Amino acid sequence: MLTYAVLSSGSIGNSYVFFDGIESIVVDVGISNKQMSLRLENAGVPESSIKAVFVTHLHPDHVKGAKAFLKGRNIPIYINSFTAKKQPILLVRSNIPTEAQEFFNVEEPIKAGGYTVIPFSLSHDSPGTVGYRISSIRSDKTAVIITDTGYVPDEAYKWICDSDILFLEANYDEDLLKIGPYPKELQERIRGERGHLSNEQAVSVVQNLSENPLRKIHLIHVSENNNTIDSIRCAFEKVDASLYSSLIPLERGEFYKGYVQ
Repeated sequence: MLTYAVLSSGSIGNSYVFFDGIESIVVDVGISNKQMSLRLENAGVPESSIKAVFVTHLHPDHVKGAKAFLKGRNIPIYINSFTAKKQPILLVRSNIPTEAQEFFNVEEPIKAGGYTVIPFSLSHDSPGTVGYRISSIRSDKTAVIITDTGYVPDEAYKWICDSDILFLEANYDEDLLKIGPYPKELQERIRGERGHLSNEQAVSVVQNLSENPLRKIHLIHVSENNNTIDSIRCAFEKVDASLYSSLIPLERGEFYKGYVQ
């Protein structure tokens, strides 16, 4: 069995954990150390089981808690080498301990405890943003995280299609974005190719997947100002239910625990 938890997602902070009963890995640390500890405990994940942290990109809502979380722990944190090359100042400002930093190239598998993790390229306004395919060796289950991207590149689908769990961004509703509080310039950034996925784009991604009636889908990084859970559910009414077993949109900052076996 593979247990997982969305510790938090959205602009308030992002973090995910995967636990096979013995070892765990974390993706992003965008919440405080206090909240990390509390939510890991709620997820039933011992902090001593964590073998590695993986970073999708360097925006604060994904890494602002990394320094405190890694303090006193001998845990590596994996970062795209392209990100380090293109954003060395931002990497320094992130305060991620240099002794913990490990660098990778996209699509090269990383072994971390009982997991094989494959990073793949996404398209965001933070250079080197990646998604992750996470395969648990003990449970023989696979999860994929896709967040903070203006579109899903064609080459990413090979890492998604046979996933048991998919965490997929559904950031905004186009109509709500148009009438919302954001200025036009920010609206254009959000809907651009280096922005975020809309509900309709998320629908398109799921419709392009192979049938898997056991797949669990969680819709994440939902905007507080430009989206609603009802809007997401309405958009997904057109999706063939044979593509998944459950489809759950998560409010900004919401904690959710699940498992596959």
